[in-house]
Amino acid sequence: MAEIPIEKKKGVPGWIWAVLALIILALLLWAFLGDDDDDVLVTEPVPVTAPAETTPMTDNMAMETTESDAPITDLTTITGATDNSIVGREVDLTGINVVEMRSDAGFWIADASGERVYVVLDEEIDRSNNVEGRVNVDAGDTVAIRGAIRDAAGGIPEDTVIYNDRARPLPDGVERYIYAQVVTK
Repeated sequence: MAEIPIEKKKGVPGWIWAVLALIILALLLWAFLGDDDDDVLVTEPVPVTAPAETTPMTDNMAMETTESDAPITDLTTITGATDNSIVGREVDLTGINVVEMRSDAGFWIADASGERVYVVLDEEIDRSNNVEGRVNVDAGDTVAIRGAIRDAAGGIPEDTVIYNDRARPLPDGVERYIYAQVVTK
């Protein structure tokens, strides 16, 4: 029989390279994904003391809290406001008379005493169908309005389109207005 000489390979065995690669991968993952102790908030304990004497909550107090969060449903709440405390509040008005159209998407409404509030309708104008948008509002219409009270100092939202008066979309003297997302007849 012939003798075949077997020579040992010189160098590092392959399994050692595989283990070394796994260790390096584990170190990289730990470095990038490991938990930093820098974002841990350490607070000192706060001593608990007896509460000060409080006034029991009455039904009126509960109503005041929920009324400020609830949508305004009475136009006189808006017309009677003397400051901007109602800015940001949602409105959900029904049976409202449109008294004057100023533009395609801007019109005046009034309460029973004749006090007026300006409304800017959030709509997209579609001139191809001779329709002003989602709803065609005209003076004399009775409408329902859902939206929010906005401060006129901030102007109207950039994407609002008011064709008849682009330069001055809000009438002079308007301090706050209703930005209506939904108007139905």
